[in-house]
Amino acid sequence: MAAFSATGSHFTHVWHVTRSEFDQLLLDNARKLGATVHEAAQVTEIPRDETGRVTGVAYTQDGEPRRATGRFVVDASGQGRVLTRQMTANLAQEDLRAR
Repeated sequence: MAAFSATGSHFTHVWHVTRSEFDQLLLDNARKLGATVHEAAQVTEIPRDETGRVTGVAYTQDGEPRRATGRFVVDASGQGRVLTRQMTANLAQEDLRAR
């Protein structure tokens, strides 16, 4: 795994944001642009097609089992990394860990 600095990008500035406010802004904008948003839902399964491509999610919401399919599936579980944990080895970039 390469460090971000290995990309050759040289940024001249950064933006400091309050994470909770930024996340809400992104969520609200995605909803406004037509994304289907499910909150307070627990993913129970990640269905895949015969090639291994993720085709949706099975989840529970309000105690009811549900399924959603889509061309794209976005894992917005944050540090929970629901999809990542099921699909890849858990590799951390050591120089980004909080000290």
